[in-house]
Amino acid sequence: MNYFFLFILSLISLDTLSKAYVRFSPDEGKFAFQDIFERIDSASNSIDMTLYSWSHPSLMPHLKNALQRNIQLRMVLHPKLAKKEKIKENIMILNEMGAKIKISPKDMHEKMLLIDDRFLLNTSANFSMGAQNKYSENFIFHINEGEPQIQSLIRQFQNEFEILWNYARESAKGELYRDSTSEIRTFNKEFLEQDNILFSSSENYNQTIMAKAIKGSKLKLKIKNKQSWVVRDEIIRQIQRAQVSIDLNLNHFFIKEIADALIQVASNKNIKVRLMADNQEFNLSPQAREITPYFATQWKKEFPLREIPIRIKFYSLRPSYRFWHLNHHKYIIIDRDSDAPVLINGSYNFSKKAEQGQFDNMVVYQNQLYKKVIQRFSQEFNKLWFQNRNDKDRPTQEILNYFQHSVEGFYPIHSPVPMAMKWDELITWFKFYKAKLNIHSIPIFSNHKHCTNYNPITREVSGCPF
Repeated sequence: MNYFFLFILSLISLDTLSKAYVRFSPDEGKFAFQDIFERIDSASNSIDMTLYSWSHPSLMPHLKNALQRNIQLRMVLHPKLAKKEKIKENIMILNEMGAKIKISPKDMHEKMLLIDDRFLLNTSANFSMGAQNKYSENFIFHINEGEPQIQSLIRQFQNEFEILWNYARESAKGELYRDSTSEIRTFNKEFLEQDNILFSSSENYNQTIMAKAIKGSKLKLKIKNKQSWVVRDEIIRQIQRAQVSIDLNLNHFFIKEIADALIQVASNKNIKVRLMADNQEFNLSPQAREITPYFATQWKKEFPLREIPIRIKFYSLRPSYRFWHLNHHKYIIIDRDSDAPVLINGSYNFSKKAEQGQFDNMVVYQNQLYKKVIQRFSQEFNKLWFQNRNDKDRPTQEILNYFQHSVEGFYPIHSPVPMAMKWDELITWFKFYKAKLNIHSIPIFSNHKHCTNYNPITREVSGCPF
């Protein structure tokens, strides 16, 4: 009897009765996508969605089924995605069946699904099998049953979709909806202060010509000014309001001002900070664009006697998309154990590109309706914080030994199992690893990182995809 499987099923049965619930990949990835496809199949009038990546084989049949039932389907695609041959084929088929598909003028990194006025999904995950089965992802499901906070959030996402739709261009010449635009509703965020609020990088663009757009003119993208950082500034504002703790679970971290804000509140208010980051964030080069090493350095200066509160989801000497076990989350939990915890979650990687080079969002969840959701995010954080570590909070030696086992002089580049490693712990292990192999650096060049094994002496690689 698989008791873990039964436990997951019990969570699913309880959660799906809620107006808002969350799934986490990889353990619940299969159930998350099942929920998504069931929601698509239950649509009564409309489906609106944005896509950054699309390789999951099950999405297309459900979309076709919806169109056969005369459901209005609108999609806004990431421009690079729309250039892929398989996606071009899907676009053509869906267009012929009556779908309306547009291509974003900038990278479309938001991952939202709106169905009728009844359902919202906002997620860190793309439509891929990796997101379902391998990566650490989250899916927040919002069900509209008259709850004012959920109704408000769905309206905000509907508004965001219309902005993205109006900015986008048609996916093929001659489409009847090529000049179609939709009414843009505006919201007074101060009025919604106690509700759950969407913050999007689209707010950095000048929308003063929106009235012209409603009449059929195309919107022109233009940053309001170089200092416009709507999402970053809200994240910093929430960090500064923390009273007890801040947990960050991030895929990328490239914004120095957020690192400085974390150091400041830890110093001034004795806030407990923890940062869980992906393998890609471990970079000790002085020229590194990653801010995680900067945060580690600043923390050590400010708190020389404290342990650096960073753990890395470690799975590779040189991360490759072929062998990713991504920590793909982008969320912050503030005051997790208090009576008023706050969750900030969405598609926004902490970077200038996310703010001013593409479309991304974050939602601030801050009321009792989402308390159970926030608790589950906290459980997910702790699971990754202690992943494959023993009861003394030490790394599983078998995983580290895996990298030290060679076959005819060739050592593995990637681990089949990820593990949480403390920042200083990983630095120490790399020093030991290099000494054991008698090398000064790990000579795996960028064009070789997609291989499986390498010889540090001869610099040869094996198990390459080419």
